[in-house]
Amino acid sequence: MCIRDRFKEYHRTIDAQNRFNAEYARIQKGVNERSEAMNRVRGMISTLAKEIKKGELPAEELENKRNEGQMLTQELRMMENGTREFTTSEKQRVAKLKASSMQGIMKEIKQKVAEHAKKQNFDFVFDKSGKNTNQVSFFIYLRDAQDITALMLKELNKFAPGAGGN
Repeated sequence: MCIRDRFKEYHRTIDAQNRFNAEYARIQKGVNERSEAMNRVRGMISTLAKEIKKGELPAEELENKRNEGQMLTQELRMMENGTREFTTSEKQRVAKLKASSMQGIMKEIKQKVAEHAKKQNFDFVFDKSGKNTNQVSFFIYLRDAQDITALMLKELNKFAPGAGGN
């Protein structure tokens, strides 16, 4: 049985992945909105720089423009830092939620497989996608081996919305 492949096809995994994709899209929307605001500030800084460069302003107004440019530059740096912090913290938050959720789903799948193995009086059930500690797939040969992958996926998804098992 290939648990990792079944994991991806399990309705709860698909639902969870859709929720996490929506969260990542929300984060990206926030980043895009912040980027637009930063681009507006960059435009204001550019306009000020052009006005200052022309050198046609009275000394007092020139000094005011320079001060305004410095304040906008500081504001831009703060916005950039805030965007980086927002992105990092939000992605970390979602990644933790995702890891926890996926771990729980994987535990549920393993429990269902173990229950099935016990009912069928199987001695062993192997995840054929498994890797050893060196990240190399292990090799196993069993005479008359049964692949219960499709059966387990059907069992896992029998209560999926729209599956008719409710």
